[in-house]
Amino acid sequence: MKLEQIAKELRTDVKWRSVFSLMHNMRDQLNDRQKRFQRAAIIEKSIDKYSKNVTRVDSYSLDHLYKGYKIETKIATRTLCTRVLHEQKRVPKTGFIKLNNMYTVRKIGNMMPFDFLMIIDVRCAAITSFERMKKHATFIGDGFKLDLPHSALEWIVPVGKISEDDLIKRDDINLTDVFDSVTDGYIDIFEE
Repeated sequence: MKLEQIAKELRTDVKWRSVFSLMHNMRDQLNDRQKRFQRAAIIEKSIDKYSKNVTRVDSYSLDHLYKGYKIETKIATRTLCTRVLHEQKRVPKTGFIKLNNMYTVRKIGNMMPFDFLMIIDVRCAAITSFERMKKHATFIGDGFKLDLPHSALEWIVPVGKISEDDLIKRDDINLTDVFDSVTDGYIDIFEE
């Protein structure tokens, strides 16, 4: 499938308003170093839940399957857009995208761990193909750094398409308490 086509189909197959509403309502919860992976997992699962044909798989540098295509999904803040929600000129150089440890620089040259890289930011989303992304990546150990111009992206949800007024707002979501109670419950299993 061409990049333009997959972006167009994801635009309609995912209820992006619901995904971005969830992200908005999470605010800064689960955003510290130890809980960031849980935050990303919740957002990735929401893409599965609020979509047709997108399945979360979360294995070997692969987050979603979509019509047989492998998609690595990265949740970002201020990567596609600025603080005041204007489009960035480039994906910032500092963004390091870690792949599963099995993918080394040597192996990356001979295989495609995913077909597409989807970047989800504050009320916007874009996608690029692995081949297009690879031209702008520096592979380091089990990951890579991107210096990706926005011309290498296809917009799924362009910056400004969904405003804050479009979001479904809730004040009763407290994921930190849920996370802490699960963690405490797990620790209590081993209490003598």
